[in-house]
Amino acid sequence: MAKQAFETTEALRRLRLFNEKAEKLQRCSFIEKVFRPDHGVTIHFGEDLPLTVENQGADEEATDALSLTLRFFFNQRDGISLSRRFHRECARCSRWCYHFHCSTVAA
Repeated sequence: MAKQAFETTEALRRLRLFNEKAEKLQRCSFIEKVFRPDHGVTIHFGEDLPLTVENQGADEEATDALSLTLRFFFNQRDGISLSRRFHRECARCSRWCYHFHCSTVAA
């Protein structure tokens, strides 16, 4: 009984962490900065003008914030890795696993 309670608690912790990180990605300024109409690079130059480059879109801070959050979905250690959830057959339920309760997936 205690083992089942622990597994349920751990599954809920992982699910909450997954949801927290997914919601953070949705709120990330990177998304709005990349998917705007003027996203890209503009280069100005001319015979009598110096070369200038203007970047429109995601800045370094937005890119760092996205990548630091996104890493949770690829890092096996945090227990919410997408590769762990979708790419291996589950030893517990004998099907392709996408369940947070199935922590016995072979590494």
